[in-house]
Amino acid sequence: MPAVAVDTHAIVWYLSADLQLSARAAGVLDAATEAGEFIHVPSICLVELTYLVEKGRLPVAARDLLIRAWMTRQLHVCWPHSTEPLPTHSKP
Repeated sequence: MPAVAVDTHAIVWYLSADLQLSARAAGVLDAATEAGEFIHVPSICLVELTYLVEKGRLPVAARDLLIRAWMTRQLHVCWPHSTEPLPTHSKP
């Protein structure tokens, strides 16, 4: 299975096991995870999550889920128009 790319809502719903994510999308993301494939997350998703947290539209935990998944290398966060991942640091 090739790697998959997600948008902000999809990755937040996936990481929080939210039922708003369709069964088909959850299945694709589960299959990618089980196959050891990257889930590509555009770097703008981090910006959008920060904005939504600051505006009180999402809890801080939503952003923390994404950051924790990135830090543990479950996700591949990409710069726009690049296949190079953001560097992963040993401490958040």
